[in-house]
Amino acid sequence: MTTARRVLVMLLAALTLIGGGIATAGAASATSPQCNTYDAREYNKLVPYYSGGATARCYLSSGSTGDGVKALQTALALCYGQDLGPYGIDGVYGWRTVQALKNVQAYHGITADGRYGPQTHNTISFHGYGNGAGTPFCLPTIYKV
Repeated sequence: MTTARRVLVMLLAALTLIGGGIATAGAASATSPQCNTYDAREYNKLVPYYSGGATARCYLSSGSTGDGVKALQTALALCYGQDLGPYGIDGVYGWRTVQALKNVQAYHGITADGRYGPQTHNTISFHGYGNGAGTPFCLPTIYKV
């Protein structure tokens, strides 16, 4: 296989993966919204949350962006030691975030699909600070969905 053909095959594969991730995010948001922020009621923990309807029943998957993704990435990196790559906690739900979440989901014995939804929300621990700036900690969410 020539180098040009190899690059073309890799590019098409990447576009297929990206397209699939966006379609998945769209399908999930048709029934429940994308987590667009974090829940301030969670005793200084960063828990993905949807601000428009005051609900923790929201979804994140490949292609999602924003503060909800940053909250999830913070938990993955600081509570579970997952490697998010050179960009770290950047608010972009890429393949490293998918893989990190699959690792954590498998660790907890839940469906390891790399997508954030109610089952993952109710299971994993989230990162926070005592009194907002004190000792860091990781605890499960208080508000189950």
